[in-house]
Amino acid sequence: MARVAPTTADVPVFPSYRLDHQFDVVRKVGELTDIPVPPVRWLEPTGDVLGTPFFVMDYIEGQVPPDVMPYTFGNNWFADAPAERQRELQESTVEILAKLHSIPNAEKTFGFLSSGADTALCRHFAWVRSWYDFAVPDIGRSPLLERTFDWLQAHWPDEAASGETVLLWATPESAMCCTAISGQWQCWTGRW
Repeated sequence: MARVAPTTADVPVFPSYRLDHQFDVVRKVGELTDIPVPPVRWLEPTGDVLGTPFFVMDYIEGQVPPDVMPYTFGNNWFADAPAERQRELQESTVEILAKLHSIPNAEKTFGFLSSGADTALCRHFAWVRSWYDFAVPDIGRSPLLERTFDWLQAHWPDEAASGETVLLWATPESAMCCTAISGQWQCWTGRW
């Protein structure tokens, strides 16, 4: 299975696409936890082979919730699953997130993800704001989001600097792969 970085012609949704970071995070999560991530095999960061960077990982059999709306409105395997199966997936997802957040010394372990400036919360806020600024030319301004950014900046918590850095699962879509293995939902996050 290959994960391929988008080209500029693919209308990328991020200002930069650090496939090397994704490769390293999946590898480290696999090494440090029992989270069911596919083993990653090779990273080709230059784009010389396919015209864009990619990495190869093992294939995992299963079903993936659709990540294009309206995935919450039915006519797909997740929305149409019985309530108890949906609940299993929800509980499995929360368990995975808790395991991600409990990786010790995340700031050092995943230091390559950091710009090194300020606190983890400040860096995340700056990343979200830069993503919004990147997207504005295509999607237009959002007065609600801009008021939200202004409010957050004006009401920044004093204790933000004292919080422990954790690995954050950040994605604009479902981006989790969910597979049925022996009747159990197994989840791994696909974006970091």
